[in-house]
Amino acid sequence: MFTTLIRGSRNWPTHKNFVQELWRGISDIIKFLEVLKIKNIQLVQTTTSLSSRALLRDGIYILLSQIFKKKVIVFFRGWDYNFVKKISGLRFSVFKYIYFKTDALIDLSNENKQHLLNWGYDKSIYVESTVFDDSIENAVTIESITQKFSSASEKTNILFLARVEKEKVYMRLLKLTQTLIIIKLIIVL
Repeated sequence: MFTTLIRGSRNWPTHKNFVQELWRGISDIIKFLEVLKIKNIQLVQTTTSLSSRALLRDGIYILLSQIFKKKVIVFFRGWDYNFVKKISGLRFSVFKYIYFKTDALIDLSNENKQHLLNWGYDKSIYVESTVFDDSIENAVTIESITQKFSSASEKTNILFLARVEKEKVYMRLLKLTQTLIIIKLIIVL
């Protein structure tokens, strides 16, 4: 089963006042914990950037996922290279403690992958693209997906964390996968 949870600013890049944003953040974490408890989630995938604010926010979700013994994949969609150059000491140790316990990482460039390897990440790192091929929308059908995964013996529930916006590819992908709830899908990490 594919579950989405909207977290993060609803008006990005603008933010409400500090108290409202703090309350929204706490509410998002409470909703996240409820989903982890109620749904049978085996894998949490979060999309974030490698920046100070995002690392803190998503680090909380990753840490909670790890406490609940869920597999975690992090997709870095961008890097703040000024932050990366400065990260050191306790902040770097906390980053490694949380993010280097994930089951896999995804990034957009081989250079970033090499940077993560140089830092000591020793699990799978995938380099992917976020470009959506319009031909997929017509080529992938419910029947083709069902046929491909109908022999799966176990069902995997995935929790997808990202800021979902109409402009993002995720919305188009969600439309394609709405019926995957009934399909047994195995993901091997």
